[in-house]
Order: sequence, then structure tokens, then C-alpha cells
Amino acid sequence: MAEIIKEKEEIQEFLKNLGIEYRFSCYSEKNPEGCQLLADYLSQIDSDYEKANKVLKENCDERNYGRSCSSYGMNLLNGR
Repeated sequence: MAEIIKEKEEIQEFLKNLGIEYRFSCYSEKNPEGCQLLADYLSQIDSDYEKANKVLKENCDERNYGRSCSSYGMNLLNGR
């Protein structure tokens, strides 16, 4: 059982670090792919569609990243 807890803690730490990397890539480096990954992270890991949509819209409008435009549109169509 201790191994499972350790593995769960490792996964949580990994996911936390992943979010930090995606935020840095998007906000500091202004990397369109990093912003898309951050939006995916926010929606799938944090279940925060409002923040994800904000990132997607900004990435679409400011960086013309087509995947973010599509994801943002699909979220709106799905009521997210």
C-alpha cells in the first residue's frame, strides 16, 4: 500500500511540475504550443474551463495558433 501512495504522490508532483512548465512556456516564452498545452492542462487536469478558454482565446487572437482557435470554438459549442 505504501508503494501506491508513493506512486500517487509522485504522479501528483509530476502533474504539478508539468503545469509550472506549461505556464512558463506560455506566459514567459510566449510559445503558442506551450499555451495550447497549458489550456489542455487547465481543462483536463484542473477542470478549469474558464481559465483554459481564456488561454485558448488569447493564443488564437494574439498568436494565430489554429489549434487553439479550434479548441476554443469547440469549447464554446459544447457550453464550456
